Amino acid sequence: MLATIVDIKRFLEADRDQPHRIRAERDSGIGQQLGEAAQSADADRLRRVLGWWQVVNEQQPADVTTDAAASGDQLVRVRQLTNSASVLLGVVLGMSLTTAALTYTGDYPVNLLTLLGVLVLLPLLMLALTLLGLLPLRGITGFADALAGMNPVVWLGSWLQQRIGWSAATLPGWRRLARWQLVLTSQLMAVAFFIAALLTLLLLVALSDLAFGWSTTLSVSPQSLASVLQTLSWPWQALWPAAVPSTELVANSQFFRLDFQTPDLATAAGFGAWWPFVLMCIACYGLLPRLALLAIAAGRTNKAVQRLLLRDPDVTALLDRMDAQPLQALSKDAPLNTLPANNVTSKQTQTPQAQRGAAALIIWNDASTAVDARALAANLYGFDATSVSTAHPGDDPRAVANTLTNETRAIVVTKGWEPPLLEFTDFLTELIQAAPTLNSLVVLPRSLDGAGVGQDDARIWSGAVEQLADSRIITLQATALDNADNTGSDNSTAGRTA
Repeated sequence: MLATIVDIKRFLEADRDQPHRIRAERDSGIGQQLGEAAQSADADRLRRVLGWWQVVNEQQPADVTTDAAASGDQLVRVRQLTNSASVLLGVVLGMSLTTAALTYTGDYPVNLLTLLGVLVLLPLLMLALTLLGLLPLRGITGFADALAGMNPVVWLGSWLQQRIGWSAATLPGWRRLARWQLVLTSQLMAVAFFIAALLTLLLLVALSDLAFGWSTTLSVSPQSLASVLQTLSWPWQALWPAAVPSTELVANSQFFRLDFQTPDLATAAGFGAWWPFVLMCIACYGLLPRLALLAIAAGRTNKAVQRLLLRDPDVTALLDRMDAQPLQALSKDAPLNTLPANNVTSKQTQTPQAQRGAAALIIWNDASTAVDARALAANLYGFDATSVSTAHPGDDPRAVANTLTNETRAIVVTKGWEPPLLEFTDFLTELIQAAPTLNSLVVLPRSLDGAGVGQDDARIWSGAVEQLADSRIITLQATALDNADNTGSDNSTAGRTA
C-alpha cells in the first residue's frame, strides 16, 4: 500500500504539467467508469483513488510506469530495512540480556527476583510509558515529540521531500503517522527481544543445569511471596499447573548470600523447577502484550498512511475532478438549462450529483443569498454546506479562515458575470494559506439566474484560477443541458479543475 501511495503522489506531482482541461476530462471519465461519487467515508474515497490509479497506470507506457514505480519500491525497501534492523537489534538484546541474567557459576542460584525484574517488570514499565505517550496530553505529547529524531518517519519525510518533492510532513495527519510508526518500530524490536529471550531460556534449560532461588534485602516471608507469585500465575494455572510455584518450592528456594550452604540432592533438584514459571511470565507479561500492541500499531500505521494520502491537496482535487459532471455537447443555439434562483425544485433543475461530502460555504461580495448558494452547491454538485459565511473586498482573509476550523473543503460562491479581479484572487491565495486544515478551495461562479456560468465566462474563470498555480484551488461549473436536440458544437460550461 505504501509503495502505491508514493507512486500515486509522484504521478500527481508530474501531472501538474498537463493542461487542466485534459486532466479534468480524463479524471471525470474514470470517475464515471468507477460508478457512484465518493462518499465522506475514507474507505470509499480510498477505493476510488486506487481504482483511478489502476486505470491510469494501465494507460501509461511501460518505461514511464517502471520509472514511476521506482520511488515506491525504493521506499518499501528502506522501510523493510529499518524494520529488519529493529528486529535484529531486538534479537541481539534479547539473547544477550537473557544470557547475562541466567548466568550460573554454581556458587549461588540465579536470583529469581532479579530475573523477573529485568525480563518482566522493566519491559512492563516501558510498555506503560509507550501507552502513556499515545495519550493526547500536553506534557506527554511534548515528550513524544522529543523522540522525533529517533523516528524513522522523520527520515521518511526528508526522503519524500528530496525524492519526489512531496512535503508530506506539513499535512495534518503527519504527526499521527509519525507516532504510530515509532510505536510499530519499537514493538517489532520488543517482540523480537522476547522471542529471543524465550528461545535462549529454553536452550539454557536444555543444555545446562540451571538453579533458581530468591533473595532480597527486604523482610519478605516465603508465604507472602508465594501468594504474589501464585497470583501472577493465574492466567496459565489451568493450562500448565507445573508452571505455578508452590509455597513449599518458594520456601525451599530462599537463600542468603552470607549463609548459603550446598543443599541436599533432593532440594537442589527442586531449584530447577522454576523454569516453567519464568517461561510463562516472559510469554504472558512480556511477549503477548507486545504482540497485541504490534497488531494495533500496524493497523493504525496503515490507516494513517491512507489518511495522509486522502488529506493531500492534490488527491482532494483529484477526487473533485473524478466527481465532476462530464462535459456534454450542445446545439450552438440551444439555451442553457439553468437553476432557478427561487425554485430549486424546478423540473428543469439538473439531477443532483451523488453526495460528495461536507463543505463550508463562503459567499463573496453578496454574490448570492445563503438559501440560493446552498441550493446551487447541493443540487448541482452534491455538496452539503456545513456553514455559510460572507466575505467582501477588503476583509481580512485570516478572519474568514478562523471560521473554517477543522474544515477540509470550502466553496466560494462569486459573481460569474463579473471578471475575476485581483482582489478576489489575492483573497483566495491568502485564505488557503491562512487555513491549515483546508485541502480544497472550490470557486463556484454563479450566473444572474442562479445557475452556473456559460462557456465563455467559464473559460475566463478557469484561466484566472489556473494562474494562481495552486492545485488546492479549483473551479467547478454546472454542465449545461440541452432542452432541444442535444447535438451540435460544444457549448457546455467547462470548469477548470486542478
